[in-house]
Amino acid sequence: MPSISPIPSAPCQLAEGPLWHPGQGKLFWADIPEGKVYSYTPATGESACCYSGDQQVGGFTFNRDGLLVLFRVKDVCWIDFAGKVIATQPFDLHGSHRFNDVSAAPDGSVFAGTIGQTKESGGLYHFKPDGTVRHLFTGTGCANGMGFSPDRATFYWTCSTTRKIYAYPYMNGGIDVPAARVFYDAPADEKIPDGMTVDRDGNVWSARWDGFEIVKISPAGKKIESIKLPRARISSACFGGAQLDRLYITAAASEGDGGKISPCIYEVKIDGVSGHEEFFSRSLRLVE
Repeated sequence: MPSISPIPSAPCQLAEGPLWHPGQGKLFWADIPEGKVYSYTPATGESACCYSGDQQVGGFTFNRDGLLVLFRVKDVCWIDFAGKVIATQPFDLHGSHRFNDVSAAPDGSVFAGTIGQTKESGGLYHFKPDGTVRHLFTGTGCANGMGFSPDRATFYWTCSTTRKIYAYPYMNGGIDVPAARVFYDAPADEKIPDGMTVDRDGNVWSARWDGFEIVKISPAGKKIESIKLPRARISSACFGGAQLDRLYITAAASEGDGGKISPCIYEVKIDGVSGHEEFFSRSLRLVE
C-alpha cells in the first residue's frame, strides 16, 4: 500500500504545476488564482511563498540561467528565486483566457497550454529557445497536463474538455500534430483528467479533478491502478526527493472548503516507483 502524507503549506485555492528542483532540493508549486509560487524543503519541513504577483500564474518552468519563467494571463514573466521580476513580455493568447499548465522539453523549449474563452478556443503553444513562438493548435476549452516518455519519443497532452490524453510523436525538438493519437479516454467514473507526470518505467500518472484520485496508466494506455486521496479536486503531480521516489500531488479547494485548503500537497511513497528529473527551459525573450 502506498504511504500518503500531507505536506505543511500555506492555504491555497488551487495548488498546481508542482516541480521538483534537484539542485535546491525543493518542491515548487503555484496557487493559480492567487498569482503566487510556493516552495517546500523536505530537509527542514519548511514551506514559503517565494513570489506574489498581480496576475494569475498558469504554470512555470525552471530556466537554465537560474530563473523561473512564469506563464501568466497576459504575459510571460522571468523572476529569480527570491521573487524579483527580471523581465516581462506581453503575449496575445488569441481567444484564450490565460495560460494553463506548461512543460519544458528536452531541447529547452516549452509547451504551454491555455484555457479558452470558449470550449474550443483554447490550445497549445510552443516556445522555442530562440524566442520564436508557434501556435500549434486550437480546439479545447482547457489544455492540461503534459509530459514525455522516458525515451523522449512521445509527448503526452491532456484535453480536460474531451477527457482524453493524446500522444504525439516528439522529434527534432517538436511534435507531429497531425499524427496525434488518443492514448487514454477517461471514463465518466474517473472524472476529469487534469495534470500529469511520467515515471521511470513510462507509466503516466494522471490527476483527476473532482475524482479524489490519481490514476496510473501503462505505456500501452491501460489503467493499472488508482490511488485515493483525501481531496476531491486533484490537480497535478510530479516526482521528487533525493531519489525521485516521492510522488508529490497537488489539490484545490472544492465547494464548501471556504475558498482555500491546507494542506494542499501530499507526498506519496510507492515501493518500486520513481520518476526522472523534469527538463529545464532555456527560453529567451519572445519574438512573436
